Amino acid sequence: MFGNKKAKRQRLQQLTEIVQDGKWHSQSSLADKVGVTRATIFKDLPYLEDEGVLLVEDDRKRVRLFGRRQ
Repeated sequence: MFGNKKAKRQRLQQLTEIVQDGKWHSQSSLADKVGVTRATIFKDLPYLEDEGVLLVEDDRKRVRLFGRRQ
């Protein structure tokens, strides 16, 4: 089943709140926390950056908040 725009906005908000803790998060752990697949998280991460949530990725492909663009 395909999601809708409202659900996507809510998911992106959830992801933003999660990464603001400053800890490293794998795509799998993010997927578990918001109830979607890793593939969905992989697609969502660029949208976060488009919204000004800047992420940094380590060599294990984990992400955390780098900063917020104003």
